[in-house]
Amino acid sequence: MAKYRPIGQRPKKEQIDKAKLIKEIKRTNPVRQLEQKSKNIKIFETIFNDFKEKIGKDFSTLTAKQALDYIRTTPDLQIELRRQYGIALRIAKLPVEEAKEFALRETIRELFGTMTTRQNNERYQKEQDVKAKQNFESLKEYLRPEDLKLILKWVFAKGYSPSDANSRLEFFNSFFKFKKEHGINQEIIKNNPCIYPGAGYDPHTPILLGARNIDLLDPTYQNQKDREIVFEELKRYGPVIKLSDYEYEFYKDFGNGPELVKVNLLPWDSYTFNTKRKYGMVLAFRSADAADGLNNSILMPKGYRILGNYDARKTGHGTLLTDPNKQGLSIFVNN
Repeated sequence: MAKYRPIGQRPKKEQIDKAKLIKEIKRTNPVRQLEQKSKNIKIFETIFNDFKEKIGKDFSTLTAKQALDYIRTTPDLQIELRRQYGIALRIAKLPVEEAKEFALRETIRELFGTMTTRQNNERYQKEQDVKAKQNFESLKEYLRPEDLKLILKWVFAKGYSPSDANSRLEFFNSFFKFKKEHGINQEIIKNNPCIYPGAGYDPHTPILLGARNIDLLDPTYQNQKDREIVFEELKRYGPVIKLSDYEYEFYKDFGNGPELVKVNLLPWDSYTFNTKRKYGMVLAFRSADAADGLNNSILMPKGYRILGNYDARKTGHGTLLTDPNKQGLSIFVNN
């Protein structure tokens, strides 16, 4: 007996069985069918060549077969191909051949997007690597051989990306060049404490800038493992005296014989940190905005705020000595 729908009752929407759909897509794997049917291979080549012409010379050596092999061996592209095929087949209700063409177009679009991003990133990192090596050569004018050796082990062998390495080396070069051309009162940095918010695992930047009494400020120091990493980094300078889990001392030659260097780990951020101590330098590099929580009341008169990768057009940090349009290095002096 036929079933009648009560008056006013809407028909139920067709439910898509996702498991069944996935099973069918796997059974009718578009990639496998492309390899088996010459017609589909021709479709692929037509679509591929159309995309290659639009992309241009970056992919002039890439063939349709290489692209097909890349799709077949790349899980993300396989997933994308099956997803687009399912959309075209079940939701758009396209015929099988049209569904394959639709899936191919969308997947090749994804393929070229992925490869373009990868190639651009590889090209950028190669450029940064060249610049980092050039910046390292420039530092030979300013740093002692043992400090250059430390940079080789720290920046180049620590696992930093070429862009990160270059960013650090550009910062050092800019600082030492500014110091040589315009002057920095090194006695203020040498004879007064330095605070470095957002320091992370980097005790080296304030030391290379000439600080002897250093407060590294970072919430990560609440963790024993993170404190141990900093301790291991300090051993690059020689034997380290561990006064406590948060206090270390060692000797370093800055050019006039060994001098005592003190390093304190402070497990706060700049917004929750309170002190009556007066500093000769507020330093921030990895996260220059981390220093915004420290106002100039902690700086002694003529003390410096030295920031890397920072928008120097922000106000309230004293007199800006460097070019406000060059954010690689910003130096303020407390009036």
